[in-house]
Amino acid sequence: MKILSAKSIQLAPQQITHFSILSGYNSVTQNSIMKTFIKYAVSFAVYFLIFSVQLFLICLLSVIISGKGPSSIPGIGATITFFTSFLLTRRIHRSKLFNRVFSNKINQ
Repeated sequence: MKILSAKSIQLAPQQITHFSILSGYNSVTQNSIMKTFIKYAVSFAVYFLIFSVQLFLICLLSVIISGKGPSSIPGIGATITFFTSFLLTRRIHRSKLFNRVFSNKINQ
């Protein structure tokens, strides 16, 4: 059995072809798909950021109020944080600025 190494695989730049998942689509459709993907990735990042900040504050509040002992404040706070993070992210996702940045219209 022959093991391939980096030295044994040498391709000239002309032999390397462009490979893309979106290679079957035209450029306008590719831009639309990429903008949609980036839009959802940014929405997820915003949700995660809002959720993390809120959860950190809830856990900090729990430690301040009840000390390091068992408490139900983080559980209740996490449930509320899931819901409020979703509402804030949805509001940001539907904002005019967000839609303007990620619109699929081509400005000429």
